[in-house]
Amino acid sequence: MSLKKLSLALAIAMAITSAASAAETKIGAEVFLKYGFYNLASQANIAVTSTVNQNAQVDRMRFVAATKLDDVWSFKFVLNSYAATTPYVEYGFAKAQIADWVSISFGIIPVVELATIHSGNGMRWLDAPLIYNGTTRKGAFKGGNASGLMSGTLGVRADFDIAKIVKIAVQVDTGESQGTLTEVSQDKSLALNIGIMPVKGLYIGLFGRVWIGDQVNYAGNDFWYAGAGVRWTDQLIKVGTNWAITNVGADYNNAANIWTAGEVFVNVNLASAINVPLLVLARVNIDFNKQASDASTAGGNGSGLAGMAFSVGLGYQFNKNVQVAVLYRGTASKTAALADVLISDLTIQSEVKF
Repeated sequence: MSLKKLSLALAIAMAITSAASAAETKIGAEVFLKYGFYNLASQANIAVTSTVNQNAQVDRMRFVAATKLDDVWSFKFVLNSYAATTPYVEYGFAKAQIADWVSISFGIIPVVELATIHSGNGMRWLDAPLIYNGTTRKGAFKGGNASGLMSGTLGVRADFDIAKIVKIAVQVDTGESQGTLTEVSQDKSLALNIGIMPVKGLYIGLFGRVWIGDQVNYAGNDFWYAGAGVRWTDQLIKVGTNWAITNVGADYNNAANIWTAGEVFVNVNLASAINVPLLVLARVNIDFNKQASDASTAGGNGSGLAGMAFSVGLGYQFNKNVQVAVLYRGTASKTAALADVLISDLTIQSEVKF
């Protein structure tokens, strides 16, 4: 058994053992339901045949177990099933709180850039961050995960908390997509996230990741992305923006390509203003790439705009465990013929925690 597999097995075994010994343990589940009307037709300049489909589905389910053994050791295990896929281990790691300001985690760990991309907007129950689908495509290539998400990966990370103002997280991992327990390729991934909180409610984040050394699957083409985000969070509103640039090398469309993607999100909870927990939700993502800016290339349109996605809607938060929303969302692209195409959906979504 490899050292990585042994470390993971030990982490899970210790978590189970500690739970059995009545340590401080939390066990729960989350269910995300969706009912939607899909492919609502709209187009311009070209004909699009659209068939409206409707269905109900369990969009995602998660089982979460966490335990704190003592003041130093804690463990977390998360089993996830996304869009009816086979359940996979999203997280399974041990954490050692060495001091108040430093901790070490190992196993299937959360990727450090989640602190900037995922956290703080209160909208993860609706969708994965659009910027994540727009820029971090390596997760789809290396692990075969068509969603392109990579929330957890096998590795080790260190977190540093400086005066509750600056948080630094560094990570070394296999760079495989979530759910991949065995390393597929030979490269490694290095990642960094720096979060700065100068005043309560304000978060400024910087993040970056690079894959190094895979001479087999990607012909030595290194892959990297880097970005930044800023958000404001209080009882009434969560608002912010994230931007990233990535070099996908030969890993995407078999051509050198530079992508830039950005998102803006707004999440308003009117409970503090009118004593009614009505949610106002909106998020927009825009992708630009080098290939799209060259009208002489296949798929190029001369604008640099590769596509956009958006979601807007209203929701209601019954309590911290149950919330529901109605969202209108769409994706738009610009073709080489300069035709704008919009495909939109209307969905009813909910989150229930146990």
